[in-house]
Amino acid sequence: ATASDTSYSSGVLSASLNIPANGCLYCGSATNVGASYTWTNSTERYDVLDPFVTEGGTVFSAASSTGLTIETPRTITATIASSSTPVGSLVLMSWG
Repeated sequence: ATASDTSYSSGVLSASLNIPANGCLYCGSATNVGASYTWTNSTERYDVLDPFVTEGGTVFSAASSTGLTIETPRTITATIASSSTPVGSLVLMSWG
């Protein structure tokens, strides 16, 4: 299953997807400003600033979880900490 969100609102990107038995969940996000992320319902793995992508830098962040039980649907939220209004995207995938 896959899900995505590209409509940014108040620093929060969110999407939902179904998790199969003993499932794996992988999440990725990017934003156009140097910022950090807080993830809900998945474990953050990293925030990486690439200062060469655009002026001010682009932040890539990822989260994942494994060994999950069936959940229909599971909502994942990536909250971007920034004083400006960034443009962001979120993508999720799961399988079992």
